Amino acid sequence: MRIPSRNMPKYSFKNNENSNNIFAIILIFSIYASLLFILLYGFYKEPMQGLSILGIISFIIMVSTIVEKRRLRNLALERKGEDIGTFARSFEFRKIDTWIIRAVYEELLEYRYFKEGVAPIRASDNLRKDIRIDDELIEIFDIVIQRTNRTPDDMESNPYYASLSTVKDLVLFLDYQPRVERSSLN
Repeated sequence: MRIPSRNMPKYSFKNNENSNNIFAIILIFSIYASLLFILLYGFYKEPMQGLSILGIISFIIMVSTIVEKRRLRNLALERKGEDIGTFARSFEFRKIDTWIIRAVYEELLEYRYFKEGVAPIRASDNLRKDIRIDDELIEIFDIVIQRTNRTPDDMESNPYYASLSTVKDLVLFLDYQPRVERSSLN
């Protein structure tokens, strides 16, 4: 008998081959270090110019943060009372693996938290415009595939591969991937 999706195992970092990518960590660190060096050099050479650049950057970050919080707050109010059950009912959950539905919902929900709460996910949400993920999609694939005992092999032959734009597309894509036995994942 299959374990209910609410008892599905959590993501285990030790099985993720991509989490140890030291090159990416070094690249990100060097970009931040370079930006910090440029900013400090600007303060040293032209203190007023450095302050104005810092002020502009701070203003842009502050405004974008406020706009994003407001967007998430409005979404949360609009979707009040929606939860994983509402999300699951938007699928033919007798045909689609409920583990995938839950794993996708939980992973995408991480992108919807704000200080006052969380904005629920809908199957019709656009991955790039509404949830604002693009590069993180590969990481989400890895996490959901590991949690749901699916194989990442041959993703390009998946019929949903070319049309990944909504959360529903993502669920259908991952549901189409073949299952593997738990022992073969280790």
